Amino acid sequence: MNNILKSISYIFLNYEFVFIFFFFSTVFFILTTYIKKQTFRIVLLGAFSVFLSLAICEYILSFKDSYSTPWFFTIKHIENINAINITFDKGINNRRFTNNLEKEEDVVYSQYDNKLRYTKGKINSENTYVFLGCSFVFGTGLNDENTVTYYFSKLMNFTANVINCGIPGHSINTSKNILNNDLVYDLCPNKKINHFFYFLIYDHIPRNFRILDPSDNMIYENGEYNRVKQPLGLFKIIFARSYIFRKIFLPVIDKYNEKFYIDYEIQSLKEIEKIIKEKYNSKLTIIAWPVVQSQILDKLMKEKFDVIFLKAHFYLKREEYQLPDGHPTAKANKEIAQILYNHIQATSTATAKN
Repeated sequence: MNNILKSISYIFLNYEFVFIFFFFSTVFFILTTYIKKQTFRIVLLGAFSVFLSLAICEYILSFKDSYSTPWFFTIKHIENINAINITFDKGINNRRFTNNLEKEEDVVYSQYDNKLRYTKGKINSENTYVFLGCSFVFGTGLNDENTVTYYFSKLMNFTANVINCGIPGHSINTSKNILNNDLVYDLCPNKKINHFFYFLIYDHIPRNFRILDPSDNMIYENGEYNRVKQPLGLFKIIFARSYIFRKIFLPVIDKYNEKFYIDYEIQSLKEIEKIIKEKYNSKLTIIAWPVVQSQILDKLMKEKFDVIFLKAHFYLKREEYQLPDGHPTAKANKEIAQILYNHIQATSTATAKN
């Protein structure tokens, strides 16, 4: 019975506006059989035609809708740091080429019980480094030994504590939630953190205001989620499940809100920097990927963040630095880890001199 109810719920939620438009078209058609006045009947038939057409359009567009709900991440502390779960990714990135023959291999993810990814290192080290971001940090499509956190830990001879807080499909709201709720302390018993790194890609900016993924449009505080406000937000929520809305009207609204989204991202980075400085007594470095609009770069420099701007070849040389779906390759992560290692070494030297 529960499975039947779940199936019905799934069908309704995926075709909600098909049913709504079809319902109204049926109501208008039935009313035409009771209305005698010709003028009213023509109006009702017109309304019937419009809503039936909308229902048909909704149904057709449902086959072409590319939206997929990201991995839902909930704020949950690690219950057992010694229990590592092994999962396998069978996605598009698993294609490997050996002797010019293409074959598929499962990609292995080692994760804690709250889904944070494991990185080899020394958890009780006096030196801890936390990586924040999305799937670029998590290492989607790559084995454990090919993530940016693994390469960074390797440069430290695995004597440092390197924490991977990359959450696939999410953005800065989720990173703020992680910091505000002390999830990093689950993997840092001595609560001493040398440095935080946040990986910024341009897609993070609109992700903060997605309508079908509640966790990324929410700030989690005091045990509850509160939705982040945005211009025309209520309108977006009401019509979130309409394929017509998402195809036609949502891009227009997001374009209209673009400046608001950008300002929110910059303000959030400032908040994260403040949290890291005041709460964790640490420093933040932002790693900006090449495909970040000039508006963002200008604002990042204006606010005087500590930013590393990755060079264009990480984007232009796609076969070397990007997996089939656009995520960074092992080669990209290895180079970036070296850049970060050099950066903190230079920072430490400069601080010592001062």
